[in-house]
Amino acid sequence: MTTEHFYPESLDDEYMDIMHLMDDLSTVKIDIKVRKASIYKYRQSEHQSKEREDYFSSSEKEVIYLEEQKKRLEAKIDSFPPLPVLPPLEPLIKISGTVDEITCTKALACFDVGAYTTMQEQLERKRRRDSIGTSAAMVAQVLAGSAPHVGKTDNVWQRDKSVYVQGKIDGRSFAGWVEAADVQSGEQVMMAAVPDGDGYMIYAIVACERNVFFYRQSVSGENIRIVLKSMSLTYYVLTFFYRRFLFNHYLNTEHLLAPL
Repeated sequence: MTTEHFYPESLDDEYMDIMHLMDDLSTVKIDIKVRKASIYKYRQSEHQSKEREDYFSSSEKEVIYLEEQKKRLEAKIDSFPPLPVLPPLEPLIKISGTVDEITCTKALACFDVGAYTTMQEQLERKRRRDSIGTSAAMVAQVLAGSAPHVGKTDNVWQRDKSVYVQGKIDGRSFAGWVEAADVQSGEQVMMAAVPDGDGYMIYAIVACERNVFFYRQSVSGENIRIVLKSMSLTYYVLTFFYRRFLFNHYLNTEHLLAPL
């Protein structure tokens, strides 16, 4: 007997979709439960036949297959990046240096500030964001608009294609969400970030060597603002919502011009 396996397509999504993954996981769990119950009932029955035996033998193999898919889905969900932290918990600073290493994870993420309400909730989320399993559950709750710290709406929060990057710059770790990332190890970069333990939580990143800026005048002072304004156009920004917020900080806040 030929059995058509259920394949969780969420495992092949180009951008990890926590909602799609959890929907597939729910489907797999229900299927396993139903099949196991049917198999158990059949094994306890006195009315058996060759045809039914073939069917339930095939069903037992299907359960084994589904258990494997369940493990894959759970591992994928546990690997989902931590939630964005919005707004930044501290004033943004400028970081310059060489990227030692970098990894990128494509995922759909929510960047609506309405999903992140109070500073206390931000701190709590920050403390728990690396907890395996917890972060995935929190992501799902936020996107579904059902978590206690989420502004209540009738619709799921909008999610955007984005990239979660993590790595090291001059020996110090960094991580954060950006709109896109085309940065390689060994490149000189500038970042907008906040301190995060011994490393940084980044909100923007630019690969300096890939952009050449030509200025007709090179006097100091006001031209520094012009340079930053030009550079800001190349930034891959963590959040769509905070694009303008970040630019204004780079243009209007003098202390951001000083490296950490």
